[in-house]
This record gives sequence, C-alpha cells and structure tokens, in this order.
Amino acid sequence: MDFPIILSPSSKTPLWKQLSGALAEAILQGRLRPGDNLLPSRVLGQMLGISRDTVVRAYDELATQGYVEGSTRAGTKVRHAPLLEFKPADNRKAIESPPSIAKHPTQLSRYAERLVQIQTAGATSFDQPELNFGASPAEHLPGRQWREIFGRHAIFQDMSRLAYDAELFGHRPLREAIAAYLRRSKAINCSAEQVVVFSDSQQALDLIARILLNEGDRVVVENPGYGGARENLMSHGAIVHPVPIDEHGLITDQLSAVPTPCKLVHVTPAHHDPSGVVMSLERRQKLLQWAKQAGAFIIEDAFDSDFRYGSQPMPPLQVLDETGSVIYLYSFWKVLYPICTTGCMVLPPHMVDVFARAKVLTKRNFPIPEHYILTEFIGDGYLERHIRKVRGVYERRRQKLIYALAQNFKTAVTYHKESAGLHLLVRFNIGFDDAEIKECASQSGLPMVSTRPYYVSEPRPGEFLVPFASIREDEVDLIVQQMADALWARQNSANQADVGNEAMNPLDWYLSHCSA
Repeated sequence: MDFPIILSPSSKTPLWKQLSGALAEAILQGRLRPGDNLLPSRVLGQMLGISRDTVVRAYDELATQGYVEGSTRAGTKVRHAPLLEFKPADNRKAIESPPSIAKHPTQLSRYAERLVQIQTAGATSFDQPELNFGASPAEHLPGRQWREIFGRHAIFQDMSRLAYDAELFGHRPLREAIAAYLRRSKAINCSAEQVVVFSDSQQALDLIARILLNEGDRVVVENPGYGGARENLMSHGAIVHPVPIDEHGLITDQLSAVPTPCKLVHVTPAHHDPSGVVMSLERRQKLLQWAKQAGAFIIEDAFDSDFRYGSQPMPPLQVLDETGSVIYLYSFWKVLYPICTTGCMVLPPHMVDVFARAKVLTKRNFPIPEHYILTEFIGDGYLERHIRKVRGVYERRRQKLIYALAQNFKTAVTYHKESAGLHLLVRFNIGFDDAEIKECASQSGLPMVSTRPYYVSEPRPGEFLVPFASIREDEVDLIVQQMADALWARQNSANQADVGNEAMNPLDWYLSHCSA
C-alpha cells in the first residue's frame, strides 16, 4: 500500500469516513487487489498522522461493506470476492494500436513518427516462448558450470571489484576474452580495442544506424530476412531495398539494380535467417567488391554461427574485407539464453573513435557480475566445450527430423540439405493453406512458425521453421507421423467423392495428381 491517501481535517466528513472511502475506491480501481494485506492500524495511523482508533473504525466500515476481512490481531485483507468487484480497463488495445500522428502533429519527433508508421513484421521464432525464443533447449544449457562460476563471483569478498568501470565498450577482460574466442573459433581479425559489448544485438544495430545513417539513405536487406534489423534501420529513416536469397545466400547479381549511393547492407552469411543457408565464398567476394564500389558498409550479423551441419566453415566477410567496411556482430544468445544474452560487435579500427564518442551518450553502465562470469566462462574454455558437446546432439536431432519428414511426406516436402542453426526451414507442397498445416502440426505436438513475417513481400506459402533442437530423438517419428496422418485424413475426406480414391493412400494420390 504505497499510494498516497489525502485526508482533510477541516472537512465535515469524519476522518474515519474519509479513510474508508479512499480505501474502498482503491479496491474498486484495482490498486488494492483481492488478497492484499492492509497495513496494521497502528502503522497506518502513524503514517497519516491520525489515531489508531480512527483507522480501526475505517477498517470496520470496510468489513461491514464487504471490502475486507480479517481481524485487528490477525491482519486485515482485501476480500477475494468483494461485493462490488472492479474490472480494470484493458490497455492491450491501446498498446496494439499506436496513437494517431494526426492527433499530435507537432509533439512527436520524426523518429517517433516513423516508428508509428512502420508495419511490424509479426511473430517469428524469436517471439515464441513455446519455441524458447529460437534459442537452445533449456535442458542442454551449461547450468552447473554457470552456477559454480556465479557463486564465486557473487560473494565479492574484494569490494574493489565493484568499482565503476570506465571502459565505454565493456569490461576490459571480457573484451579480451571475446576477441581471443572470435580469433580461435571464427578466424576474426580483431583486438580487444575493437570489441564493443552489448546486452543484445538490437542495441548494436541501433548504435550503428545512429552513426552511419541519415534519413533517406538506402540500405540493402535480405528477403526473406531478420525483421528486427529491417525495422530498426527503417526507424532511422532508411529506404530499404530487399534483395532475394537462394541456396547460396544473397543473390549478389541483383545488387546492380540497387540505386546508388547505398549506405548499408545487412546480411547473415554464416547462417541466413530464416533459411539457414550459408553464403558461398564466391557470393562473399562479390558482395565485398560491390560494397567497395558503392562505398557501403556491411553489417555481418553472425548471430547464429556456432552450429553448422554438412558444410565446412566459410571465412567471414570481416576476414576477407580489405577496406575496413565490415562491422561484425556476434551474440551468445543462441548458445546460452536465458542465462546470458550478451552480444558484441567488432569495429573496423578507423571506426573505434566515433563509436566511443557515441557510446558516451548512450549506455555506459554494464552488469559487472555478468561480465565477470562470462569472462571466466569463455577464458576457461567452458563455452567451446559446451558448443562441441551439444553440436552433436543437435545434428542427430536434425537428421532424425529430416528422415521422419521424408518418410511421411516423400517429395511433398523440401528443405536445404546443408544449413546451420537450430531450426530447419521446411516447405510443404501438399495442397493445404498455412493455417491448416499449422493446426495439424500443433495438434500433433510439432512446433513450427511460419516464415511469412521474414518476407518484405511475396512470402512463400507452406514454408515453416521447425526447431529440431527442442525435439527429442525418441519423439520425432511419432510426432511427424501424427501430423502427416492428420493432414492425409483431411485430404482423404476432401476427395471421398472421387471414385476409387478410397483405396489409395492420400499421399500417393496427391503426388500422382501433382505429377500429372
């Protein structure tokens, strides 16, 4: 009970009546909820500067009206079912429907006006709690090691370790550990001076946009691609030019159609989001050459580059870059969420100073204990051992899912044979709309999310992401079979009018009609 209660001693209404009325109003408005404890009468009386007897009489009045229950000795609580039940207003519509700019023509900045006008992409795997927000399943997190390190650093026997860290880019030992890790695992050419630590990748994208973009600047994004990056750049006034991808990554031949000058290109070459394809070496070289000619910076987003299947690691764009035009992003999200969401970016050396100046005006403080823990976790090799351990688990689960899909759907389902990440992009060609496919998958326990929100335009029907990392190997066959049975049952029901179809397997019937 931390809201103010105003009483007027000069009023003709007795103080106990004023107090009971104020508390009744708080209950009706939802500030005091069923089950909440009211303050002891002596404590409330001291707070309000009135006698305890006045408070007791007010509480008795509330009890008589059915607002509260209990006794002075045992404590007074708001009733679980008050006689007059207040239903708080539903504010969700206000959140979902942003305020009209026309109502506030001079009050919003141009940035705020753009935010209101941007059409959000919709729910992706990163918005789905049932998919663990696109991260590793909780049972495969290195919880024991993290707890042990946390326990050591939570004691803080040396209080000097809590001193304010003046490093603008993050805890210096952590940046050194990250730089060493990126050199070992990704061949990234960097030093600690170039590493900037962030709580998440959106903070990094926002700072990059602030420094490099002016309103009206052109940027290239992948289509389909990460909607969060696309919307972030648009919020800073960028004009987005989507370029399609194929099994080799961004189709660089189509960059010639992008008007120049172009300021930025956002790509996910190590693991395209959402397809999982890895950009070929030839495409990487062509992209760097085009960026050099166009004078554009490249944001190389390696948010999910730790898990590869069926392909050798490609050199990052940052390694191939000869002009200092690549800003490299990396995140521990996919490996360690929810125990750690820290990410970082590696700047070209000539960009370090301007980013430092901008960092002074944005986020300067960091969660020091988390930085200590992550420093030791990386430095002692726990991170790399964990990645090697779970990579095999995920690869077996991925193969198991592919086999189950092939057994149950044959050529009515396609996927990329070589990919990376924790999701498999699956395309169904089975004559059902997305809602029907998703419904049958949900009923069968197969987690999926549509790729429609990833597209700027012309999304592909029947295309979904399946988080294979979160499905146990001994459950895959049954789950996929149940989904297929549900779909073929619908197909069979729809075609019962055709003579002779009852004796044919619905899948075989469908495939024969497709080939015809």
